[in-house]
Formats: sequence, structure tokens, C-alpha cells
Amino acid sequence: PIKYKETYNILLNYIIELISTQLNVDEKILNNTTFPSRLSLVAKWVPVYKLSYSLNGTGATGTVPADYQYTSGATVTVDSVVPVRTGFNFGGWKDQSNQTHASNSTYAIGAGNYLLYAIWTPIDYTITYDANGGIGSTPADQLFNVENWPTIASGTDTMSRPGYIFAGWTSGSTSYAAGSSYTTAADLHLTAKWTPINYVVAYDKNGASGTNPPSVTFTMDGPGVTLNDGSGISKPGYTFDGWNTKKDGTGTYFASGDTYLDT
Repeated sequence: PIKYKETYNILLNYIIELISTQLNVDEKILNNTTFPSRLSLVAKWVPVYKLSYSLNGTGATGTVPADYQYTSGATVTVDSVVPVRTGFNFGGWKDQSNQTHASNSTYAIGAGNYLLYAIWTPIDYTITYDANGGIGSTPADQLFNVENWPTIASGTDTMSRPGYIFAGWTSGSTSYAAGSSYTTAADLHLTAKWTPINYVVAYDKNGASGTNPPSVTFTMDGPGVTLNDGSGISKPGYTFDGWNTKKDGTGTYFASGDTYLDT
């Protein structure tokens, strides 16, 4: 008779089948056990499957977990890695059965290879607007995400500012043109930019002798124009008495020395 003293441990879940006698993988063949004069062992093969991961998204970063091998019915622990993707929140993993799995969770899987895809949920951002002295309706807040980039509001459609031209929007030192696309994954607060209009006060001596006083340019954000006192012009038989917007004196009257700041 043959005596076996060593313990057989078959790796990779191979199951040993014995002719006339079947032993489990971890069963010990004890000392002094007596078997027939011939013992035949036949290897049994169990399929091994693979679990893989995909970051699943342009711009996603992080260490892709290593592949994991398993047999049917095994319980798998999902890798703890948390990848990053600009403009998205990571929401765990999804398998080919459309089941979701959180990092570090466990689940039983069947026969076949598995691929876990990272789940990404777009983050919502907001553009807000400040009229900055404009009158009318300030553009409404705009909600957006990286899958739906917004267009900067016009501004001139709903608001204005006397004496100024709307010149777009600013955020700090950065300017944004109305109607342009915004493609940054971040909240944005925009302030209206107004450019003062240049106005001119021009004089007409209206038949007097001398030289017309020089024209003066002003804007609404300045101190205004102090009207000329008529020095340098004269008209025999008349006394200078200020200025008028019409030659015949039927327009708006302004006294010399008045401050003019009206558009």
C-alpha cells in the first residue's frame, strides 16, 4: 500500500478528482491512510474571469485600479480610488448590468468578465449679473454645466444708462463680450461696463464781432461745462446776455457761468 504524508493544496481553485475516491481542495491526507496500490488524480479546471475599471470620460484623472481576477460567485470589493474630472462629481461605478457600486462596497458577481465604468454627474454653476448703474431689467441668472455652456447676456436688450454706452461685462480685470460663450467650470459674477459718451458744447457768436469761444467736450461722469462768459465777442448796440439754443432766442436760455451737464 502507498502511504501519503504530505498535504496537497491545489492553487487557483483546481479541484482534484480521484478515481473511486474524491478529495476536496483543502482536505488533508493523513499519515498512515491506506489506499489501493494505484491512485489516479485528474485535474479539474475552473474558469477565471477578470474585473477591470474605466475612468470613462475626457479629462478624467486618477489611478486606474488594477485588474482583478476571480471565479464565478466571488464577492468583490470595489476599489477605493476616487478619480477626478473637471466640472463633474464622481458618483461611483456602474457595471455592464447597469448596477451602481460605491467605492469600497462589496457585491457578488457571476460568470464572465466585468468592466466598471466611472459615473460622472455634471456640476451646476451660475452666472449672475450686476447692472452697475443701469436702469431697466438686469439679465436673469443663468444656470449651466460643462455639457451645456452658456452665452453671455446681451445687456442692451433690457437695460440702459443715460449718457453712457453699454460696453460689455467685466469680472475683476477680465472683460466678457455680450453674446460670447463662457466655457469655464466655475461660477461667474458679471458687472456691466458703461463707457461715457462724449458730448460737445459749441458756441455761435450770432452776428457779433470777435472769435467764437472754443468748443468744450464733456462726459456725464465729469464735472460738466462752465459756460463761457462772452469775453472776446461784442456787438455794437447790444449787451451780451448769455446763450440760447436757438438764434432767435426762442430756445433754452443759459446764463454765462452756468454749469451745463445735460445730454
